[in-house]
Amino acid sequence: MFKTNKRYLFILLLGVYSFLNIKFTEGDSLISIPGNDVTFFFLILLLVFLLWEGNHFFENFITKKTHQKIATRLVKQFVFSMLIVVLLSLLTSTTLLFLVNKSFDPILLKLLLGFTFRVNLFLHCINAITTYNKELSSSKLEAEKLKQETTEAQFEALRNQINPHFLFNSFNVLSSLVESEPKVAVQFIEQLSIVYRYLLKTKELKVISLKEELEFLRSYIFLLHMRFQNNLDIHLEINEEEHKFLPPATLQLLIENAIKHNEVSKRFPLVIDLFQTNGSLVVKNNLNPKSFPEESSLVGLNNIKSRYLLLGGTPPIIEKTREDFKVTIPLIHR
Repeated sequence: MFKTNKRYLFILLLGVYSFLNIKFTEGDSLISIPGNDVTFFFLILLLVFLLWEGNHFFENFITKKTHQKIATRLVKQFVFSMLIVVLLSLLTSTTLLFLVNKSFDPILLKLLLGFTFRVNLFLHCINAITTYNKELSSSKLEAEKLKQETTEAQFEALRNQINPHFLFNSFNVLSSLVESEPKVAVQFIEQLSIVYRYLLKTKELKVISLKEELEFLRSYIFLLHMRFQNNLDIHLEINEEEHKFLPPATLQLLIENAIKHNEVSKRFPLVIDLFQTNGSLVVKNNLNPKSFPEESSLVGLNNIKSRYLLLGGTPPIIEKTREDFKVTIPLIHR
């Protein structure tokens, strides 16, 4: 507080307040000084100024020792300020008595000690409050910064999980197409590049527009259809909306999850429906449990849940019946 740029204004206001308070209580009648009220006001103002600046000087000196705790620093400042109070009171009383040709007056010294002590105590109370408020604000900023850094690290870890398992399968499909259907192979490569370009583009993003997600998803679905042919039937009935968002590759993860845990064959085709309802997206698939199911790590679903929670949004709703598996994804409005 003592280092504030507005300290001279505060000194003036405190001087005016102290002067008016003493005049109202007729405390000036107890002090015999030469001159009028103007002289008395400037005496009060000078005492307040010297108290403030003395504390200001010591605060600059003591705050260089940054290792000290706040309470220790404040106590040291207050103890030092008491020396200023005593010295100012002695010097002022001696000067006033000299001007009126009087000998030592213990009552005048007590009055000056009482005044300077009260002003000094008030200043240190305000200083303690402002110091703790600054420390509290600083702690909140540090906590918020740490929280943000932690959130960013969590997002980075979650983004790194989005590594589609269909990569090697895609290369296998591509290798078979190169010789048998070279034109289709070229188209396959184009769509595969779109998929990975999207994943690279969104690597640092927390959310992506629904429109961009759907553009990516169509390329991803093309690759799946090339791999599974008529054994996989994906119905995409979602409107492109630029002002609605979701975490990148959310829909891709859900489709990948459905394929991972279900048989996809001519005998048991997998049907996946993607549609909108009440401001949310729904990904629904029939259940064709594999004869030898893979051990579920729940990485895909947990990834989506975690990203929604980190964004402060409503987590997805997962529903499973005997016939189907359904995940409802809330859209984020911005």
